[in-house]
Amino acid sequence: MTFKKTFGALLFGLLAPTLAATGCGSDDEAASDSTAGQPVAAPTGAAAASKGTRRTFAINNLNLGVGDAWKTLGYNLDSKVTKPKATDVCKPKGVAEPIADGSNGIDNAFGAKILAQLANLKINVDGVNTNLTDGNFSVLLDVDGLTDAADQTNTALTAQIFPAAAFDVPGGKKPAFDKTDSWPVYDNVIVNGDVTKSKIVLDGAYINKGQFVGRTKTLTLSLTIAGAAIALDIESPIITFTHSGSDLKTGVIAGVLNTQKLIETLKAVGPSISADLCKDPSQIDNVVAPLAERSSDSMVNGANNGGTCDGISIGIGFTAKEVAVPTKIAKASTAPTTCAP
Repeated sequence: MTFKKTFGALLFGLLAPTLAATGCGSDDEAASDSTAGQPVAAPTGAAAASKGTRRTFAINNLNLGVGDAWKTLGYNLDSKVTKPKATDVCKPKGVAEPIADGSNGIDNAFGAKILAQLANLKINVDGVNTNLTDGNFSVLLDVDGLTDAADQTNTALTAQIFPAAAFDVPGGKKPAFDKTDSWPVYDNVIVNGDVTKSKIVLDGAYINKGQFVGRTKTLTLSLTIAGAAIALDIESPIITFTHSGSDLKTGVIAGVLNTQKLIETLKAVGPSISADLCKDPSQIDNVVAPLAERSSDSMVNGANNGGTCDGISIGIGFTAKEVAVPTKIAKASTAPTTCAP
């Protein structure tokens, strides 16, 4: 089946339930205001964390939410539980009804819609973890104030994120994901050439009974899928995890992708992940772009009270292991686009 036919079938699959429901004559509903499905609140009256020892953790596994896993990955970003016929939230462009939430109002249209499209194109999203364990890329979480106590409760932790370049060890050794690993970080993310300071800082980070919560303005998560680096610019991301000694567990990165930015990203990498797109790049505008718009469920500005959605919510799970504090710098570069075989 050609790329165009595949996306056409997927598009019909997305719209058919909407069209059928529109004609059934059932009453409209409102999205329920809810604090369910949100990160643990900041602890009240807790002491500020004792600082002085940086600890760096490298992500070694990502859960993108394949199948129904997306329903429990992410957070209720708009404080609403959106039902299929809700009228007080934004609607995808060209679609009469909003995209329903996952469990407890979790917003994750990327997992619900976009991943299914990649799977139908036989693009192996699970390959992202092979690239992680092979050392082709990682993401480093650098925290000052984190102890080994499983029930740690403190405010004012210092936390930052470094996108890591390929693990560079003579002889092609793979990372061990322990403190012997020294990952290089990209030069375009550090501050004035200082490898100890990242431009991606998690504001107001805290930990409540072992659950860490931090937020930042934008996080670019570059995933290597099907041999191509796909940069996901996540707006207003929330980063959470629980920790046990040198391990970070049940980690979550949640936020909103700007729909138009995602389309531009797909235009750039499309030929690398699809032979059909390489032969006919116009299909990005004619097929993929409309489908991305119909997969939108959020507003990039954070409000969700109506109008046309311009963002796609995303929730990704992760685990991480403690590694050496970064000391190496790698030059960021844009890989040339090559056609998929």
